Amino acid sequence: MNNKNKYLTPLAVSIMFLLSIGFMSAAAFDITLQTPAESASLAGAAQMLNSTIENPAGDAGPYNVSFYYQVAGESTWTLISTVTNTSANQASFNTTWDTTAIVDQLNLTINATSRDLVNAINSSSATLLHPLDNGNPTATLSSSTFTNEKNVFVDDSFTVGLDADATIGISSCLVYFTNENDNSVTTKVVSASANACATTTNAEDESLGIHNYGVIMEATDANSNKTNSSERRLFVTSRGGGGGIAISQTQFVGDTGLDRAQSSIGNVSESIRNFIVNIFDKIRSLFS
Repeated sequence: MNNKNKYLTPLAVSIMFLLSIGFMSAAAFDITLQTPAESASLAGAAQMLNSTIENPAGDAGPYNVSFYYQVAGESTWTLISTVTNTSANQASFNTTWDTTAIVDQLNLTINATSRDLVNAINSSSATLLHPLDNGNPTATLSSSTFTNEKNVFVDDSFTVGLDADATIGISSCLVYFTNENDNSVTTKVVSASANACATTTNAEDESLGIHNYGVIMEATDANSNKTNSSERRLFVTSRGGGGGIAISQTQFVGDTGLDRAQSSIGNVSESIRNFIVNIFDKIRSLFS
């Protein structure tokens, strides 16, 4: 045997021995994510997660299992919890996850990874397409930008929006302007940002006439759950004497039992408006 072969043969044996150890160790920690099952819905403050591992070599460890989630369209994984074995040959690992800590999602991926803390051997298992649904979003009209019974001229800008919902989340919104004169509805689509919605517009751009309107915003989350806000009123009037005004409401109560009269009058001259208002005032004085 020449000197070259003298050194190569032991080296080859050593490499084969190390590879065999690696294959044995890798086989010892074959993991399967059992819960949640593929496409199962997730919810609540104590969502169960479970994985099992095969440990035919009987490695006493220490070893552990880590659970992660990934939001659809993102490349990063977020750690949920790590569970370390408490006994030799432990085959099942459980943890609970407070899913209310993140906003609702249409598709989540859950991953479980086993790791031998001595040899640093990893094995992973994942389940896909999990909707996370913790209920309907909240829909609260922002009082700082849109107060109730807001008066605007037709060309005045105003902002209507929903406060952020960082618990369930908001994916999109609709604004409904309901004409109190004929109940016709004008709809505006509003995109969401940071789980909130807001839009700045004016009556002319939305084709809103000289009328009173009920305004409601609808919030939709990632799972298409919807919630409507409470209604607030918007009074649209024209500029100058040649335009019109929306008379929101006149009430009078008397012995005749007549308890309410309401009129919404648009596109009339200022003189006609004053005449009608005077008539209402005289009628109301008869029953006061």
